Amino acid sequence: MVYAYFGSKENLYLAYVEGAGEELLDRMRRAGDPSHDPPVRLRAGVIEFLRFVAERREGWAVLYAEATAQGGPLAGRIAGLRLRITRIVERLLAETMEEDRDNPQRAVGIEGLAHGLVGAGESLANWWLKHPEVEPEEVTDWLVAFAGAAVPGTLDPTPSPRGLSAPD
Repeated sequence: MVYAYFGSKENLYLAYVEGAGEELLDRMRRAGDPSHDPPVRLRAGVIEFLRFVAERREGWAVLYAEATAQGGPLAGRIAGLRLRITRIVERLLAETMEEDRDNPQRAVGIEGLAHGLVGAGESLANWWLKHPEVEPEEVTDWLVAFAGAAVPGTLDPTPSPRGLSAPD
């Protein structure tokens, strides 16, 4: 049946990546209330990402392993999804810059941090799946503190009150 609908295992993976990727992006976008400050919205998006990974534990593990092991269209689609998530993070980080907004070096730093934060988030999510005893809010606090420490003054690394995280 799979081959009748998708033609190959790779096409099945591509269909899953596209569907799951759009859902993940949508969930991350909706997680943060636009009236909240960017650090609170970033934290809410990270928590939603972790919830998504937890809900799709097996699918995440297989796709992450497949994407890193092979190139081709699957790796390209995952890279495209990763870039779209990076752009969301980059916009949130840029919104935190009150001063020096037009400094090109600062913008490059924010872009680099967004890429690093997304990569760190993926790696941390893989680690977290092996450590379910750690609450997603704690993992989120670590990642947001990491971002705040990387570019001082960009994010307040202090953990947010639990009531401001993404809804269950």
